[in-house]
Parts: sequence; structure tokens; C-alpha cells
Amino acid sequence: FPVVIFANSWASPEIEYLIECVKLAELGYLVLEYKTRGWPPSTGRVEAAGMEDQQDTTVVIDFVLAQRSWQPDHRRIALAGISYGAGLALLGAAHDDRVTTAVAMSGWPDMERALFENSSPNKVWGDVLLSSGKSSGSLDPIIPRMWKEVLAGNEPAFHDFAAERSPATYAEKLKVRKVPLFLSNNLEDRLFKPQDMLDFFQTYPGPKKMLLNQGIHATAEIGGLLDIPFNHVWMEAKAWLDTWLRGSDGTWRDDSGDADHMPATDETLVDVQLRSQRLVREQFAEGPSRRI
Repeated sequence: FPVVIFANSWASPEIEYLIECVKLAELGYLVLEYKTRGWPPSTGRVEAAGMEDQQDTTVVIDFVLAQRSWQPDHRRIALAGISYGAGLALLGAAHDDRVTTAVAMSGWPDMERALFENSSPNKVWGDVLLSSGKSSGSLDPIIPRMWKEVLAGNEPAFHDFAAERSPATYAEKLKVRKVPLFLSNNLEDRLFKPQDMLDFFQTYPGPKKMLLNQGIHATAEIGGLLDIPFNHVWMEAKAWLDTWLRGSDGTWRDDSGDADHMPATDETLVDVQLRSQRLVREQFAEGPSRRI
């Protein structure tokens, strides 16, 4: 079976992806969701996607492939997630050659740009992450210490910490293997700003697709987690997985086989939801497009 592995979002419950995991399993995928270190019931400390978190991804892949009775296919492995899980999916794809593709929803390419762009602390979101992390998980002491350095304007102190946790740092590894990347970000997101991911997307030479949705952080994709039907982001993500893990034509169908609600074709490179008419999406076959 093709394998899909989800890592949790920041301070999110253990059953975060349960509904979508079941749907993927019904479609013939072997699906595993895991809580990263420091978030109960997992032990250890939250590393904020540090090197130990990145190494854990490889350990999880090892675990899945060792379960022979599950019949995992080592040639077809996807990492996926929202927010924190999205960043870990991209980092894991960069470090582990067994990863076939990555699905990153509301993720980040560069942590420094997200939290300290132009030497200006992203104070609202940084405080939210720190307080929710303290209340929901066991933070490594380096995280509040680094946030104090950010608030003090100490950019050099934060730089190495952020670089280790940024997919852009390891972009060459992704480029060499031409890992197919599915990226989805939201246009009003002030944590992981869409322009940051768009810049990363435009310089990436491998197979890729990007959705730009209306909404703030992680809101465009949350409908799928709540079992609201025909969520565009999840429909597109499933079509992407079908293409790269099962070799299909990239057309998503619901459990009844209904193809009336299809995602954009696989010729679409960038898919943008209009603000004035949210049911309308513009599709572009190149990015940046000459149509703009």
C-alpha cells in the first residue's frame, strides 16, 4: 500500500487528522498520524522542528516499513501536514531519500522570515505560539530563550536556530531529487505569509503545485478536518497523492465515484481563490504568470 504519514500541527489534538486519515485509508492508502516529540502523549520536549524532530520523521518511516503485516510500499511514501506538520513534511522530504512527495498546508519555508522579517518581531503570533506551546506541550528551554532574543532584536542569535528549522535551508536536497511538492497557503495568513512560500515555490525546479486560498492561518483546510464535504484544499491534496503515489490522472472522486466536483487539472501550476467571489478560483499554468 502507498504510505501517507501525518505529523501534528502545533498544540493540536491527537485526533487532528482522523477524518481525513480514514478517508485516505478507504481509498487504499496506509495512513499513520503521529504526535511529534513534546506533545502528549509523546515524550521528550518540543524542539520546534529542530534536528531531533527531523530525525524522528526518519524513525517513523522506519517503523511503518518494519510493519510487514501492514504491507507498506517503500517506493511510495508521502509526508503531509498542516502548519507545524507542513514544515516537518518539507524538512523530512529533504532529509530522507525514501520520501516520494510532500504535502504542506499552511507551512513555512523560512522560519526567520516568518517570525523576524526585516528585523521586526512577529510579536502577536510569536506570543500565541509560545503560550499555546507552554499550555499544551513540554517546550525545550531554547524556545522561550530564542523568543526573548527575537523580542530584544538580537537577529544573529536567532538566525542559526531558525535556519536549522527552515526547509529553504535544505532546498538543494529537494532540488537534486526533484521531490514533487504540493504547497497550500492562505492569503491573509500573518504567521506563515503566502509570499514567503510563493518565493520558495517560484525558485523550486521540481514538480510542484501551489494553492493560494482566502483565509487566515490554516483556515482554508480546516473544513476537511471537520468532515465538511468538498473542501478544495483536501480535494487537491488527494488528487496530488493519487498522481504521485498511485499514478492516476490526478482527478479526485468521492467515495461514490462522483467526479462532478473535480480539482484543477494537473496542468495547473498555481490555483488562486478570488477574494471577491470565493467560489471562483483562477488557475495558472505558469508562475509568475504573464497574464498578471
